[in-house]
Amino acid sequence: MTNTIPHSFIRVLIACVCAAALPPLAMGDVQTRPFEFESSHGTMHDAQLLLPAEDDRNGFAILMLGGGSLTDMHWTIPGVAETANGPLQFTIDGEPTRDGETLARAFADAGFIVMQWSGIHQDDERHKANPAMLTPIPYPDTVTLARDALTIMREQDEVDANNIILVGHSLGATRACQIMDEDIKGVVMISGAYIARIGVRPSDVSDAMLQRWAAVDSNNDSHIDPDEFAARNEHGSAPTTNASFDMLDFDGDGQLSGWELGAGEVLGSIVPVGPIPLPEQMEFREGARWAIDMLLEHRETPVFAIYGGADPIALHGPVVAEITRLVGRPDTSIEYAPELGHHLSIEQDDKVGPIDQDVVERIVTWLTATYATPADD
Repeated sequence: MTNTIPHSFIRVLIACVCAAALPPLAMGDVQTRPFEFESSHGTMHDAQLLLPAEDDRNGFAILMLGGGSLTDMHWTIPGVAETANGPLQFTIDGEPTRDGETLARAFADAGFIVMQWSGIHQDDERHKANPAMLTPIPYPDTVTLARDALTIMREQDEVDANNIILVGHSLGATRACQIMDEDIKGVVMISGAYIARIGVRPSDVSDAMLQRWAAVDSNNDSHIDPDEFAARNEHGSAPTTNASFDMLDFDGDGQLSGWELGAGEVLGSIVPVGPIPLPEQMEFREGARWAIDMLLEHRETPVFAIYGGADPIALHGPVVAEITRLVGRPDTSIEYAPELGHHLSIEQDDKVGPIDQDVVERIVTWLTATYATPADD
């Protein structure tokens, strides 16, 4: 029997991976000021500010929040890393990706001061021994650490403490919502995880829906096209839905993924207030509020979310959109990028590529349109 590593293990490791320090990118007119800070837990963390030329600054600053169980300041995914089963390749071309660096530079080029910081403390021996690993800490402690980073950013001389925007990926987007307060000027959620109060895993919903629709999936491609959707009532085992194909095609790619089919059912039973009980496997997030609750508490704060159409976690997008519509929350923008996965990149055989440049441009476009000039205090 061939020994294989479960896909779930690969995805968890990818969400936490951090590569060894790489040479800094040339920043052109953007200056880089490195520093370190001590967390409330007494650990030391590396950080840096990206500072556009003074004449190019727009008065706003961005705090970057990496995903998973925490990441380095560049959100690095190593190309190849050693595991208990031997070398494992994480990226399509075997080279490391640094999506946090790509985004931070784009934001700085657009006039935003940017703070990057490492969620891995300087003395993490596990990370020193293997850059793809880190010593795990309880999830509520990761939220505390993110709040520490926000406090440190507000103390920087170059930063207007009242004009900060939070940008997070995956669980970093969740943490962004959980640390937001009345002075935060905006939140960008990239593949935001566990945003809506959905009591099941989006991947489980997606898999279950594809199984239910298997009878009409004539070409077995795990997608439902318009003709297959129209034939749903001709098969006794296929579900009937009152939603139209166009209503369910949230990412606009002309076919329905499992998460889109699942969203159609979830949207039919949304309760905008009151928590949905968490299944047992998610109890480790006890003590941290649901992200949607924070978004509803701060209803006037602009929010932009983007999900990959090939990522089951995109199920949160339609649910958040409907909840915010029902409660009258203004300025909530949710977009999708068809064919891209959880890292907003092309994925092949559980390996990822760098973040798609069109996604970077879409985020920057929203930021610059929303924050063209400093907010009035």
